[in-house]
Order: sequence, then structure tokens, then C-alpha cells
Amino acid sequence: MFEEQNKLDESNVEYEKANVSNPHESLSFLNDSVTLKKHPISVTALNKIGQVLHSQWLQNGQNVSILKKSLQTTEIAISLIEQIRKKYRTDADRQKLYENAGKVYENGVASAVKLYKITGKKYYLNLGFHFSEKSKAFVLINSLNENIARTFADLPDSVFEKEQLLKAEIAHLETRILRANVAKNSQKIKTFQSELFRLNNELDTLRANLEQAYPKYFRLKYNQSWLETDDIILNLTDQKTAILEYFVTDSIIYSFIITDDGIMLKTIDNNQSLKTQISRLTEAISNFDFINNDMTTADRQYIESAYSLYQNLL
Repeated sequence: MFEEQNKLDESNVEYEKANVSNPHESLSFLNDSVTLKKHPISVTALNKIGQVLHSQWLQNGQNVSILKKSLQTTEIAISLIEQIRKKYRTDADRQKLYENAGKVYENGVASAVKLYKITGKKYYLNLGFHFSEKSKAFVLINSLNENIARTFADLPDSVFEKEQLLKAEIAHLETRILRANVAKNSQKIKTFQSELFRLNNELDTLRANLEQAYPKYFRLKYNQSWLETDDIILNLTDQKTAILEYFVTDSIIYSFIITDDGIMLKTIDNNQSLKTQISRLTEAISNFDFINNDMTTADRQYIESAYSLYQNLL
């Protein structure tokens, strides 16, 4: 089994290399393959395709159609992340998806914002905010331990074990289909896909029952929700109220400002000076030893760093 897994991992590497070498052809391949669209390696592959397309955009006179293709690739990857998130079985599965997802959401926000600046279309700005919200929802739900959700919602062991077993069987079949795809064994692909269809239907039925019988568990585990711009505008109390939301990357901070007039954007250079002030503020409010040993210095550091961040971020 270990040797088989190594061979599959090697195939995954070759598959990803092939995707990067020809992004347009690879997108068609992924769209035509139901199995690969739902396989974790496709998240990494799609992200690499998006990066290659972005590089092509820079190299080809910033052709907007190429940047749009890069954004389309990211949207496919985000949709895939949401599908996989509902299927992962262990903390290791969760961590693997988490490591890949952050960069995908970051690329999505960046591409959408660039298209907004090029075209002036608010659609792309709203899409950037949409990706930002999805990213936060993903991080929050990813941090939720499955056992905590299960205990909090009083889910019986038998129901939980059935859910886990179905996920394990589905994951195993998807791996077998991937191998059959690599080997181009159409008969095996057909047989495995038929069985996969049956198991997915069984899991869908179980989830529908969970939603009815154990709504707390279902909401915690599966209901990944987020706010859209229009939802926020409708809930603003008056014309003097505004919502600021930040999406932070290593180099840029995207500040989305929402008022009753709509959504605006401010981009901030996430330079070393800003990072230092954030670290100083964090230390001043969370380092117990520092605060306890020299409260006067901690208070002064808090005021200075907070004011600096206020000037830079607002």
C-alpha cells in the first residue's frame, strides 16, 4: 500500500507539472474530468495554473482576457475547496487543504482587484470582497475541531462513524479512479464512477438527515456562510455608519469600505514599518510579562503603535 501511495504521489507531481506547462489545455482537462475536479491535488494544480496565467498577463502587454482567465481559474479552485472541505476525514486532511487554500483566496482577491482597477467595474470589486469573506469563513470553520462540533451538537457515535466511513470509502474510490485515469483504463473508470455515484448519493442522504435531526452539528460542520456587500448595506444603521474590512497579504493590505452608497477600496503597502507597529501593538496588549514588569512602557507602546496604525489603516 505504501509503495502504491508513493507511485500515486509521483503521478500527482507529474500531473501538476503538466498543468503548469500548458495552462489553457489543463483547464479544459480539469473541466472534463469529474474525478480530478474533486481531488485535492487539483487545488494546487489550479493555483499554479492561475499563477502562470498571471505571469502571462504581465508578459503579454497586460491582456485583460488572460487576467480574466486567471480569475476564472481561481473561482474553479475556490469552488473545489468548498467541495473538498465537506469531505475531509481527519485533521491531516483539514491541514492539507488549509495550506493550499490561503494562497488561492489571496490570488482571487488580487486578480479581482486588478480587474476592477483596469475596467472600473464594481462587479470585480464586489467579487474581491466576496473572496475575502469566503477566506475568513473558511479559516473560522477550519479551526473548529470536529470532535468539539460533535460533542456540542450531541451527535451519536453511530451516526458520526457512518459519516466517516462513507467519506473514507469515497476518498478511496476517488484515488482508484485517479489511478485508472492515469492508466487510461476506461472499464475500471466506469465501474468505479458508478460506485462513487452511489456512495455520494448515500452521503447526501445522510447529510440531509443530519440537517433535520442534528441541525447544530450540520451548521457547525457544513454551513459555510458569508456576507455579501448588499447584505451589509441593508443592515447599516444610518448614513454615518461604515464597515471596514481588511484582507491582509504579505505585501498588500486590501481595505474594503462599505457605506450606504456602496463599496470602495483602499490598498495599503504592508511594509516592514507597518508590520513592526502591529507586532508592538500585539505585544503591548498580550505579553503578560511585559505588561506586568513595566506597565508604563507597555501603555506608552500601546498608544504609539495604535495611533500609528490608525493613521495608516484608516
